[in-house]
Amino acid sequence: MEIRIPTNLVGGIIMMLLSIIIWFLIPEQIATDPAFQGGIVDSRFVPRILVGIMFILSMFLITLSLIFKKENIVVYDLKNEFRAFGYLGILVLYVLLVNYAGFLIACLLMGIGTLAYMKSKSLKYYMIIIVAFLIIYFVFTNLLAVPLPGMGV
Repeated sequence: MEIRIPTNLVGGIIMMLLSIIIWFLIPEQIATDPAFQGGIVDSRFVPRILVGIMFILSMFLITLSLIFKKENIVVYDLKNEFRAFGYLGILVLYVLLVNYAGFLIACLLMGIGTLAYMKSKSLKYYMIIIVAFLIIYFVFTNLLAVPLPGMGV
């Protein structure tokens, strides 16, 4: 199954919505100095200019797509894209596992899981992953004295 996405239209809509959200978040995220209240230029000035430009350019993309019919179509094959979502799931599990099982175990499982997900049958690659993570673990904990996540820190 394929999905055809008009990039100018979809990109323009996404960036327009994002610029509107950012515009309303600016007052909550960027404080102003009371000494400069009432002035035109404050700490929110440049972010508002950039968000305004982002909004105008997104409207330009939407206009190109709808009125001038200038569009780039990208075709995605969902069969291939589902593999990417599966790997994204492995990454999420890794992030969650680091805090519970520790850096070493999570990284070893991530490396081995990645090779298994990519259907690697070479034992040599699995051994390289194990040795590399053991070396990284030793260097960080013993030589550099850097505490790693999930190691009782």
